[in-house]
Amino acid sequence: MKSKLTAALALCIGSLLAKGADQPPTTVEAHLKLISLADPLLGYGFMQGKKATGIVIVTDMFTEEFIYRGSSHFELIPVNGAAKVTKGDAPPNSVEKAKRAAEARATAREFESAGKPPLAWLDLPVKQGPLHLLLMVNPGKENGILAIQDPPGAFPAGTNRYFNLCPFRLAIRTPSGTQFVEPNNSKVIRPGSKPFEYYSLEILNATAPDEQPAFSGRVFHTENIRKLYLISPGLAGTGGVTLKVVEDRMLAPNKPAVQLVENGPGKK
Repeated sequence: MKSKLTAALALCIGSLLAKGADQPPTTVEAHLKLISLADPLLGYGFMQGKKATGIVIVTDMFTEEFIYRGSSHFELIPVNGAAKVTKGDAPPNSVEKAKRAAEARATAREFESAGKPPLAWLDLPVKQGPLHLLLMVNPGKENGILAIQDPPGAFPAGTNRYFNLCPFRLAIRTPSGTQFVEPNNSKVIRPGSKPFEYYSLEILNATAPDEQPAFSGRVFHTENIRKLYLISPGLAGTGGVTLKVVEDRMLAPNKPAVQLVENGPGKK
């Protein structure tokens, strides 16, 4: 499934990935949120100036938004002085992950590059003004970072974004009605439910005769959370789908995004 997910998400990048060999990196500004598609990632950071800023990237939620100002060639690199996690040693739940992340922030205040090759990288577009991106880190797959553009207002709190990684058209049914999502595309939908109530979600294979049901369930709705649904094919021959749901708790109105993560140099 991971290979299908990678191939489909790569299509959404479009012209986002510039060829770094064509021109030297320039300085860009980007509002970023990251998530790992593999294992939790600790012990990594990114360069801003001559120092590295550490970042903890988990698998079930995005990082808080931060503003990156630096080279258009964005790299996640191993850093010295940050906590590390090995495969099989992942915290068991989000609460424990957050606790360990806080411990890492408290004990590692300055970071320096470990001088090792980057874990993943992305060439950000230049001359487009401030960027707003969701970055999905998938080490070992091409450049290792998949990007979805996330301009303000396009994917607000209280909505769900359904990303169709299946080779067939999907029908999404919520109380607000039925909408269709083509393969390798996404659509933002407001479910039409009252806050703090459950609603019925149905996902159907819209190319099958009579729209074959692929998933159904009850979803709890809150207005301060947006959800990204990554929808992949289920077991071959079943016509079903599998879901990876990423919840993103939005900042309160007028609350500024954090400038940096961890307690690295320049933290305000």
